[in-house]
Amino acid sequence: MSDQVHSEEYYKKLTEHANKLALKKPDLNLLRNQPTGEYPIMAQALETLLQERNAKRLLVLPNLTAFSNDALGVFSDYSGEDHSASYLTYSVLVCGYRYTGAFSERMKGVRKTYKLGDKEIAFKDFRMGQIQASLGDYLDAANWLPGFLCTMAVATMNFSLVNPPVRTFVPIYDRRS
Repeated sequence: MSDQVHSEEYYKKLTEHANKLALKKPDLNLLRNQPTGEYPIMAQALETLLQERNAKRLLVLPNLTAFSNDALGVFSDYSGEDHSASYLTYSVLVCGYRYTGAFSERMKGVRKTYKLGDKEIAFKDFRMGQIQASLGDYLDAANWLPGFLCTMAVATMNFSLVNPPVRTFVPIYDRRS
């Protein structure tokens, strides 16, 4: 009986902690009241996807102000180096900047263990044995970043995702999912 009471108390505290970390009722009108054509297609698609997921109750965003965090880190990457690729990827990591120290310390250990020095850890170099070997520890370190990662994979086409569209809107996501 005492194990069950302890277990219930544990789950109660865990739930309270998780609720502090989840953003409640997020404002997902990211593009505000500007005409849609003023924004890049990628921004329009991201806003639509977030709003759709939220309406289906499938969206949980982190509360990046939890535990007195007062700064955001926004980091981005683009995979446009391979011109023969069928897809381009755009990634944005948004995290509580004041809490990146744990990640940084763990990455120092990963770099030391696998003798990576200042070498960029990039997919294009994944054939390198040291990078392959470090992947598990690298991902474990990334789990210490409080935030979220958004990656969009887009089929290569002859239009710009980052500049406002000229006159046409080409959907870059599947609304059925």
